[in-house]
Parts: sequence; structure tokens; C-alpha cells
Amino acid sequence: MTLTKTDYKNALLKNGVVAFVPKGNSMWPFIKNGKNTVVVKTLTLPINALDVILFERDNGDYVLHRVIKVEENSYITVGDNFPHPERIQKSQVLGVMDGFYTKEKYTQATDEKYKKKVKKWYKNGLFIKARKGFFALKIKTKTVIQRIFKRKKHNV
Repeated sequence: MTLTKTDYKNALLKNGVVAFVPKGNSMWPFIKNGKNTVVVKTLTLPINALDVILFERDNGDYVLHRVIKVEENSYITVGDNFPHPERIQKSQVLGVMDGFYTKEKYTQATDEKYKKKVKKWYKNGLFIKARKGFFALKIKTKTVIQRIFKRKKHNV
């Protein structure tokens, strides 16, 4: 069953949680197109750098991307395989990823092994190496990510 935008919002408001199979490759290698089921919950804790959020763009599209920087009224987000930074307002956020299923195995977003892989992916610039042809953007994005890792956790 395909959820409409209203269903996502209603499920989050009514139940505090929504599960869906994302489409697209922007979150590869952690979330694979059509292969993982993502569980998103309503916001209860502050969002930190490297959390994955579900947000609504101004054009109405829903996007699941990783936060790379927390600002006063906004977040800078990127896809793990789509290093195009995007600033979104905090009011656009619908929920935060609790975890995801790969077949029957559930990986919590707070799982230390998972978090270690994500940090390595960003710290070593592996997402940059995975993409070809974005040289100018690579430098800018890598610089932003390096700054993140020189700071402590960003809390809202």
C-alpha cells in the first residue's frame, strides 16, 4: 500500500509512528531503494547531527535525509549518497527515523555499530568517493562535514 502525504502526517499525529519503504537511492548504502522499511516517529528528543529526519519540502515532496548541521531555526541535510546540502526549516520536519528493517532484522538508529558505520562514512568522505563528477561540491561538502566532527553534538 502506498501512503499519501496525508497518510504520513495522519499516522504520525494519530499513532506517533509511521513505517514505509522509501524510494530512491539518496540514502544508499544504509537505506536501499525498495529493500528497507523505515520506521519514523514523532519528535520527542532534540535532533542532532547525523540523525535521519523525514521532512516536507516546499513543493510538497517528502524526503528522508540525514542532518549534518543543526542551526537555530533550521537544519542542513544531505542524503548519504546525495551530497547536495539542503537547508530546511525546523517547521518542515515531520519525524525522526527510529530505525529500519532489512528483511526481518531491525536496526535501531541508536545502535552503536550502525552509528559507527555512519560516522566512518562521513568522516572518511566515503560518500564522496562513491559518487563521481561532483568535484566542486565534494570539497564544499567535505569541509562542512569536517567541521561537524571537530565540534561536539549539536542539540536543538
